[in-house]
Order: sequence, then C-alpha cells, then structure tokens
Amino acid sequence: MTWKTDPTTGHIRGTVVDRHGLPLDQIRVTVRDISGKRLLASRLTDGSGWFGFVDLAPGRYKLTVDDEDARGRHMRVVKVAAGELETVPFVIKVRE
Repeated sequence: MTWKTDPTTGHIRGTVVDRHGLPLDQIRVTVRDISGKRLLASRLTDGSGWFGFVDLAPGRYKLTVDDEDARGRHMRVVKVAAGELETVPFVIKVRE
C-alpha cells in the first residue's frame, strides 16, 4: 500500500463557524493555486460546518470562504505536505 508507505499527496479539512462557534451549513469553500488564478476545487460545508479536499499535490494553496451572507472575504494560505492532513478553521461574521 504505497499510499501509506510512500504518499505523494496531502489533504485539507476544516470547519466554518460563526463568531459564536455555531457551524455554518452550505457555505462555499474553494481551493486555488497559490497565485489565486486557477480554481482547483470547490466544496460546500455540511451541517456541522465541515469541509474537506483530498489528494492535493504538495505545495501551497489559497483557501477562500466567500459567501454572500459572510461579511468580507476570508482567505488562508495552507501548506500541504505528502501524507499529511492540514486542518483549517474559519470563524466568520455573518450578516444578521
């Protein structure tokens, strides 16, 4: 099982919650190359605010939460390493 003994890809997981810690459902999270020009994947959070991206080549990526109900644009740069799982929490302000 070379995916275990000699991994070539990494993964990202995270959550999107409001400032009170409540999970936000159906919020779009995107992952782009470090320049931000090339969209690699896009996911919606689930009911617990969770999202995930698997099998990414090692390197740096831009993760963005950009939702019409969120105040502003939320971005993080994430470094992915082969065989590793990076965890990225987002806390965002929601329009009330």
